[in-house]
Amino acid sequence: MKRILTLCWLVLCGLCLVPATGALSIPATRTAPPCSSNPPIPSGPRIHEDLSFERSPTEIETKIRQTLKESDRDLQRLLQASVTPCLSDSLETLDQLKARVQELEARYDFLQDAGASPKLREAAAAASQALQNYQLQTFQLNARLYAWLLKQADSRAEANLSPSHQRLWQLTKAGFENEGLRLANSKQHVLKEKEERLARLTNLARRHIAKDRGLIELSHEALKGLPSEQLALLPHPRPGVCSIAAADDALYHQLMRTLESASTRQALLKTRYQRAMQSNGQNLLEILRLRLEIAHLLGYKNWLSLRLQSSVVGDEEHAFHFLNELEARLHETREQEKLSLASFTHGQPLVLGNIERALFLSQEYREHETDEKMPLLFRESTVLPRFLDL
Repeated sequence: MKRILTLCWLVLCGLCLVPATGALSIPATRTAPPCSSNPPIPSGPRIHEDLSFERSPTEIETKIRQTLKESDRDLQRLLQASVTPCLSDSLETLDQLKARVQELEARYDFLQDAGASPKLREAAAAASQALQNYQLQTFQLNARLYAWLLKQADSRAEANLSPSHQRLWQLTKAGFENEGLRLANSKQHVLKEKEERLARLTNLARRHIAKDRGLIELSHEALKGLPSEQLALLPHPRPGVCSIAAADDALYHQLMRTLESASTRQALLKTRYQRAMQSNGQNLLEILRLRLEIAHLLGYKNWLSLRLQSSVVGDEEHAFHFLNELEARLHETREQEKLSLASFTHGQPLVLGNIERALFLSQEYREHETDEKMPLLFRESTVLPRFLDL
């Protein structure tokens, strides 16, 4: 299952030793006892245990070649085992194989934003795209693997699965079917082309966002609340004006915590989350069009229904139930902070928080004049749309 946490194109050798399409012939095997106690487990260290990062495009390419070679070898070992493992063991092994590649992709998603040089960031972006294509071909469009799992998943095998393995099997099967393996060959080809184009456009949009530093010029008055020694370190294109890169995580979060002006924080947030709007405009329209076409091809009414069906959320009803609960809790938080503000302004002991927090709330209250206009007070909004990650 896909790992979480809230991100070109190398040509690699040996990307797919297991055929993704073609005949569904299954090697002759003999059935194992009820469940093998020693399923084939992928070899090699887990990616998240390796804390060092590659420092050159060559190192990135070497790392990918090694990881994908091991992945292909372990998948072949699973499919060609003389004793067919039980369904639960097969699912666990396949899940670990996917995790190995997904963790490496997450590694390069980070590196394409945080790499020390433009060449390293470009190589990381290309590597991330290559890993996405590998997962698509090796795990989700692999008709042989799909047929091999279906052969194991008879009614008795499914009935013997634990609840967690049943959920894993549902997600695994949905992953194959959402890639069109139940479609006719001609429609599978169309789906593959659309998905590959969608992946390219999505990655390109992310690259545009990564390159746009979100520069905004702010006066010293607008930056009131930032310590003077830190203010002096900021770039000054002209006297009394600072240039701020809203994409700089450390600087952005510090400003959102310390600046007194709500309008300045609002401008920073808007600049940060609207980066690359001009360069991405046409790309985003094309992404929306491709998403809807893919969803319709697979029998869903829209992209949201498709994505939720194979996620832990399950469906739109559960998603909206969560959002409604979230809204209620945010309202409760706001009411508590208003109570804290009222206690402070009337000279009573604080109900929540401390003196510094109350001063901050009092400033917010004065700037917005009425309770109704006072915004939710968070370090930054935690409910911003993550369009490209949906």
